[in-house]
Amino acid sequence: MVWNGLNVTVNIQSGTGENPEGAVISFINQDNNPEHRYDAIAPPNGTVKFTDVWPGIYELNVLLDYYSPYSLQNISVFENITIDVMMLGCFCPPGLYINYFTNELCVIPPDWNYNTIYYKGFEDGIIPFGWTQEFIDSTLLWTVQTGSPSGFPDHAHSGVFNASFIGDSASTALILPELNLQDAVLPKLSFWHAQAGDIVQDELKVFYKTSATAIWKPLSSYSYPSTWQREWLSLPSPSANYYIGFFGDAKPGGLGI
Repeated sequence: MVWNGLNVTVNIQSGTGENPEGAVISFINQDNNPEHRYDAIAPPNGTVKFTDVWPGIYELNVLLDYYSPYSLQNISVFENITIDVMMLGCFCPPGLYINYFTNELCVIPPDWNYNTIYYKGFEDGIIPFGWTQEFIDSTLLWTVQTGSPSGFPDHAHSGVFNASFIGDSASTALILPELNLQDAVLPKLSFWHAQAGDIVQDELKVFYKTSATAIWKPLSSYSYPSTWQREWLSLPSPSANYYIGFFGDAKPGGLGI
């Protein structure tokens, strides 16, 4: 069998408008195989293309003088993908932050507190109003259950109900309503998930896009844990028309997401 490999394109921009030439890029497979690590130095246009990339779950690290280090973990690479990176300057005095999208100098409190822009649970017993589903493979729907229909886990993290996706060789995206993150500073997404399994575990992939017509881009992916676990993900490129999708990938023998 001939392996053709996958293509991963990394587009680097600086918040100051300067070209990101010289940025050090490391793209590392979490299987710890040294042959599945890809390194490059960014050219003036900031675009680097890795070819013949081995499939798997990756971590991306970017270093550039006078800018804060960039890191993105749990990147699912099973098809050709493009990752956009915005480097933020780190030359402000302590306690200050430059928002290069508005050219404003902002004060950061000693203890950074986040305001909740959008919060939604499933205690109404149905998929919330405004959420949509996009079939990727088959026509299996996300549903609202108590725990997983398989019984693993047999309870919601809190309250009574949670969203669930379980089936056989199916993939469907559960998509939040459009969010306005245009004025958000360093926005984050927080959620709880569980994916039990023995030999096979279903996979949860989180994607985002910056408009209704934009292309979905990967944030992270998970094929664990068997008990409830909380995740925090930074949301890149905040916009006035922001979308977040939870892509469920149900596999034969999996016990559900």
